Amino acid sequence: MTRRFNKCVEGYQASGYEKIENHGVVGLSRLVLEDKAIKVLAVADNSSASKAGVRAGDILVSVDGQPRSTVDDALQATNGKVGTDVALVVKSGAAERNIILVRAAYPSVYGDGQAIPTPQA
Repeated sequence: MTRRFNKCVEGYQASGYEKIENHGVVGLSRLVLEDKAIKVLAVADNSSASKAGVRAGDILVSVDGQPRSTVDDALQATNGKVGTDVALVVKSGAAERNIILVRAAYPSVYGDGQAIPTPQA
């Protein structure tokens, strides 16, 4: 059985998939497009986003200096290589903040048993 599993994993990696422990996230668990703005609905506990004070209800103004027009685009921009930085501009009420987050390994943020959060339309 191990041999079959290894072959499957090799196939996924050859197709461009990565090991879950190499997938870096900042902890923006749920986002939604609302009135042409990307709104944070949930932030993972103990993630770099929660430690930086990002909260449900905040608006994601930009990621790495670029405004994002879809939830999928925003999630793709915030995810990346473990240990790399991502710059966010987040609006809380009337105040905008510039923050730098470090992407952490997916299992350290969400645990081993959950799927990668799917983008919300």
